[in-house]
Amino acid sequence: MEHQTENMAEDDTNDIKEKLKKKIMKSVVLDSFTKLTSAVDKVRIDAGVNLIKYLNAPENTEKQSEHTYALERLIRGIGCNSMSSKTGFYSVLVTLLTRTNTVTANLVLSIIKKQLTTSGSNSKGETADIYMGQILVCGALIHSDLYTKSTDEDQKHIIELVLNASKQRSYLSLAGYTFLTELLDKVNDKQFATIWSVMKPELSKPFKEQTLDTIYFLCLTRSKFPSIVKSKFLTKHLEVPSVIHEESVARLCDLLLNNLLMLQSTNHPIYQYISKEIAQTTLVPMFCAELDTQLLKVNRSKHVCVANMLTDMLNNLSDHSVIPEMLTNQFLTVTLTSFKNMRPKDRDIEFFDKIENFFATLTKTLEKEEVSTKTKIAVLKKLLFYPGTFMFEKYTRLKVIQHITMNLNKDGIKKLSKVYKSVVLASKPKSTGTEKTEHWINLERVYAAQMMVKLFSYPVVQKETDWKLENLKFLLNFGLFEEPEESSVGAELASGLKDCFYRTLDQKLPKLEDLRNLLSSLVHYIDSTVFKNTDKKLRTPLPETGEEIWTKMMELIVNLEGKKKFRHSFSVPVFHTLVLLMGLQLFSDFEMARTSLKELHSCFDRLTSDRTPKKKKLEEGKLEENEPVWIEVVVDLFLSLLSHNSHLLRNIIGCVFPFLCPKLTMTAIRQILDVLDPKNDQNPLSKNKDSDDDDEEDKSDDEEDKSDDEAQDETEENANEEAENEEESSEENDDSGLEEEGDEEIEDGHETATDKLRVALRQALHKTGYQTDDESEDIDELDEDSGKKLDEALAEAFKMVKKNNKGKKIRQTQDDKTLTHFRVRVLDLIEMYLDSDPSMLQCLEIACVILQTLEFSIRDVHQKPLESRTRSCLKRLSALKKFSSTEDVTEEILATMLNSFLDKGSKSAFVYQDMGDIISECCIFTIRCAQIISPVTDAMTPKKKKKAQSSQIVAIFKASLETFFNKRDCLLPVVLFKSALQVSWEGNWVLVPLLVNYAFSAEIRPFRRSQALELLRLFYNNSRFRTSNLALFKTHISPIEKQLSNKTIELIQNLSANHKECKVKEKFVGLLLNLLTAVKSADASDNMDWSTIGEAVRTYRSRVSLANDAKKAYNKLCAVLRIPKLVKMQQQKQNGTDAEPVDETEQGSTSQTNDDDKQMEKKKRKKAKTMKKDAQKFKKEARLLRLQASSEGFTNDTAFSAVSLSDIQPEEDNNDTSETDNEPKRKKKKLQQTKVDEANDDEAHVVEKKKSKKLKKKRPTTNTSDDTNEEQETEIEDTPPGKRKKSKKNK
Repeated sequence: MEHQTENMAEDDTNDIKEKLKKKIMKSVVLDSFTKLTSAVDKVRIDAGVNLIKYLNAPENTEKQSEHTYALERLIRGIGCNSMSSKTGFYSVLVTLLTRTNTVTANLVLSIIKKQLTTSGSNSKGETADIYMGQILVCGALIHSDLYTKSTDEDQKHIIELVLNASKQRSYLSLAGYTFLTELLDKVNDKQFATIWSVMKPELSKPFKEQTLDTIYFLCLTRSKFPSIVKSKFLTKHLEVPSVIHEESVARLCDLLLNNLLMLQSTNHPIYQYISKEIAQTTLVPMFCAELDTQLLKVNRSKHVCVANMLTDMLNNLSDHSVIPEMLTNQFLTVTLTSFKNMRPKDRDIEFFDKIENFFATLTKTLEKEEVSTKTKIAVLKKLLFYPGTFMFEKYTRLKVIQHITMNLNKDGIKKLSKVYKSVVLASKPKSTGTEKTEHWINLERVYAAQMMVKLFSYPVVQKETDWKLENLKFLLNFGLFEEPEESSVGAELASGLKDCFYRTLDQKLPKLEDLRNLLSSLVHYIDSTVFKNTDKKLRTPLPETGEEIWTKMMELIVNLEGKKKFRHSFSVPVFHTLVLLMGLQLFSDFEMARTSLKELHSCFDRLTSDRTPKKKKLEEGKLEENEPVWIEVVVDLFLSLLSHNSHLLRNIIGCVFPFLCPKLTMTAIRQILDVLDPKNDQNPLSKNKDSDDDDEEDKSDDEEDKSDDEAQDETEENANEEAENEEESSEENDDSGLEEEGDEEIEDGHETATDKLRVALRQALHKTGYQTDDESEDIDELDEDSGKKLDEALAEAFKMVKKNNKGKKIRQTQDDKTLTHFRVRVLDLIEMYLDSDPSMLQCLEIACVILQTLEFSIRDVHQKPLESRTRSCLKRLSALKKFSSTEDVTEEILATMLNSFLDKGSKSAFVYQDMGDIISECCIFTIRCAQIISPVTDAMTPKKKKKAQSSQIVAIFKASLETFFNKRDCLLPVVLFKSALQVSWEGNWVLVPLLVNYAFSAEIRPFRRSQALELLRLFYNNSRFRTSNLALFKTHISPIEKQLSNKTIELIQNLSANHKECKVKEKFVGLLLNLLTAVKSADASDNMDWSTIGEAVRTYRSRVSLANDAKKAYNKLCAVLRIPKLVKMQQQKQNGTDAEPVDETEQGSTSQTNDDDKQMEKKKRKKAKTMKKDAQKFKKEARLLRLQASSEGFTNDTAFSAVSLSDIQPEEDNNDTSETDNEPKRKKKKLQQTKVDEANDDEAHVVEKKKSKKLKKKRPTTNTSDDTNEEQETEIEDTPPGKRKKSKKNK
């Protein structure tokens, strides 16, 4: 019996376990189905994967029933109205049918009949969803290859089901036929025969009754199964042997463009299929013409479909000569209309993307080599003339014309220029597509001339000088010369053609000789037609002196072009080019050309005069006093030409000025620099301003640029100065009178930013208790309250001034703007001169002036173009290494220049810091110049080398370095010393010892000490200086390295002993380790005590944990010193006892594992934090329970008033009655103990309850729970906490 009962108990437990497993599995399945309806893709994918895993699991014993249930749920879910639900159920169904061998097509069809059938109670939307579900389930059968494995009856049933569902709604047809067309790739001829038997009645209709889906299906079946779908069938029903046929083009276009029921139809695959097939035939022109007729009644969908089809045809075209015929009239007209009516806010992005894609494909197709020039020109005509427009690029904002033109050869460019000429001359009327024609407007004709001018710049016609000359004469004839009255070129058009002519001269040519030949031909053509033969007359005749000037100019040109050899041959191309250009400028700007020609004549005569050297010496003094040198006159001419805003003049000067650069004198260069010098009031375009106003503006700008701290310091100085000034002027005027005058000045509107600041500060000081300016007080003697009040008052004053100045944007005047651009153009001359091996002295003078220009441009917001050009010019100057001469350059001059570069002067802190990089480059430039004029060689004696180290430039750098480290208000950039230490010069031996002292000095600020270490590291990385003379380097570096070694060891040992007390940051330690690595890598000498340094570093590492950067530096140093980097970390003394050493595990490179360790530590901290919070909550609740319990115990105690004095025994009797008297005390203690125990039990009960709740949350949610567990839980919960604890103690 006992054995039987045990077996029965085991069976019951097994049954319970099986039931639980089934219920858990069912819950997993049910949860997966609900998650398949989620709108989140990841949730659907995870649910589908879990469901398929469970259904295909090997331990699943009830596969068949569960598969059936799953199929029913999936098929029923496909018929819902949610798109995300359909997607989830369909994807899982396809996967399930593919991976399962037990499911048949017959079973699926039976489930469809059961789950996806319509009834009279269904609404229209529900009915449509059911039919869509039927199509999708049949599509799943096709995708999973169950269709091909099924019987013929099932296959027919599937096709019939798809066809029937597709007919119910117009939008369901595309979905149904999509699956049917995919099926054609999976079946053979025998299986297709079954499909054809069902589809044949549906497709046996005339062309008018066909749809996009049926025609597409017929096209595919005819191409893939021609033996079954024969041409006889097509001829019988469609009246053509094939769908794409000459007789069916019209009906096919009508079907393609008039059956667009919805937007999705524009993406139907039939459009791409038809386009590809027609592109391989000769029906392209006919098909495009039929498409064009369909666009007479245009809408958005039709337009998009035609654009897509034309794009596909271009991509698959076999005959490229038909491309012009594809650009039909109606399509281009409708496209241009849509571009004209387009508003940026309401832009249809999808529509215009399709149109732009068509034109991009057009240009890409025309780039092919097999496309002829004739075709390209025909396409351009289509776009520029009707049906296009000459302003095609302006309306469409697409560079189609330019891209096509770039791919033309030289013959195509010449043909296109003739097209543009015909528009300029209006030789043909403007076609409008109707019988009526229009006249070309002047705007279009000028635009045609501009397009023709652009053709000159293409590389393929770069050497076609005759063709260019012909077109220039064409523009010259109609722009400058008079035409007969019957000519269509009026005054307005002639002005535009004249501008085009001069713009053509601005085209860059490969050689100066080509430009001279072109200009000479034009000048001789004008001379022969106007001044000699008088065949033509000028539209605007020259003044009376014009012919005389022209005649004199032609004599000089003939002289320059003759065979005569001039002594200064370099001047011939310069003067020839300038004279020719000025001759043509006589018809544009007569006065400028006249004065320029006059100066050119005088310069050339003076240059080529036949005076002997003796005569020159005799007349030299007279010449210098009365007349300038010819080069100075030419430079003055160039400056006057650059003052005109003409790109042509700028280009011509850029061509000829390099020829004159070797002849420039100091006076000529100063002429150029005077224009750039902002302090010079005699600039050609500068206005005469009072210097006082300029000074006031500069001061106000400086004060606005200064920081608050500097302004606060200046206010104190200004207050003292004002007090002194008022003391001096008090004899003549009273204080009240001065204030009234100041107020009058402010009322008159002459108040500057300085005056505003002064008034605000005076009011602030008046509020804080300073009644008059005579009173002064030392800031150090102020107490905290008065100091705070002063700070607040000054802050309000500065805020008020800022608020008043805020929002006042001063516009740059037109004169200032002109002067700015003039200076930018003049910088072209400086850059050209710097590229021609200049003189060192002239370069130094140029650097000084351009630095002043840079300072001026930084101060003014409107001078940004000038600032960028001056920066680039100074960088080019500072990079010079070769000079034509070094005459008159001494060490004193270089020292003076260096001091001027470093001097802050009137620059504000902001301006000086902004110029820091440029100032540093100029200072390094002076070092290079000093090395050139007095080079230090190995053959020099030690005394001379030592003298080189004590030069003035080295002394200046030494003083600057001392100022940089010792003075807090030093504004010198650290880049200056970085660049100096990277140069190979003798001054480094003076700077490096100072840096070693500064790096370890406690008086230097910490960030400066770090900079000293960085500078030392850069010095050791200067391999060029180190290897140039290694022996000399070792002798100089040995005392420096001894000092460095001793100070390093001392510092690291102090840090190891008292790293918490030492105020040395870890960044400084990292920089020091990097410096030691650089010193060891350089291996210059053996003066460093590397063994002691290595031990000290490892000791420091064992006591201090380092961050990433410092740890990397430590690892590098250990690698260089070849010492182990792993150390035992030692903790510092705690409570007077040393803790045991702890091994720091560093596997591989600690820098790589640092991030992972940090993440793990963060996770641990978060976990510990949450646990700590929970424990604190539990403790708080337990404490409250304890207080409640203790309060209840005190309320039950007897009151003190109830005890009588007679009951208290004297102390002598206590010994005898100890046992009897102790009984009530014991009872009282027991009572209190039990209450405390109950409170603790209550606390434990609360904790257990919370733990049980957490466990319940963590358990998987199941529909049922074990009865035995429930009984146990109820028993535990029903027992009170006190009894539960006692039972535990008894156990």
